[in-house]
Amino acid sequence: MAFAAGLIGDRWTLLVLRGVFYGVGRFSDLQSDLGISRAVLSDRLTRLVDLGLLETQAYRRAGGRSWNAYKLTETGRQFLLPLMALATFGERVSGERSPLQMKDGNGEGVRVALVNASGQVVTQDDVVFELSEPDRNA
Repeated sequence: MAFAAGLIGDRWTLLVLRGVFYGVGRFSDLQSDLGISRAVLSDRLTRLVDLGLLETQAYRRAGGRSWNAYKLTETGRQFLLPLMALATFGERVSGERSPLQMKDGNGEGVRVALVNASGQVVTQDDVVFELSEPDRNA
């Protein structure tokens, strides 16, 4: 958990990732949508590329110069689950519903849930924390 939290680091990094998940990949669009300074956005994008969560993709506007857009890598796409969990937590605590809802390909709403190894949904009251011994042979 501490490793994953260290990767993300701060609020801006989460918001940049959220923006790219929503389909905003160009620097200027991210800057405009987030109201973030160029320096901070540049720093966060560089960090996310270095961590392997984002990659750059060249694009060119008609008659213009070449620019980079940012898109999720496979590792970055794996961040959807924790991002959804944080969004769900934020909605519950704030009491405000996000204007952007997540749905599957059939238009059904999706949600984050705790499931056991059999695929059955469990409540947090059903969860027991157990400390395992480290593998000394690894």
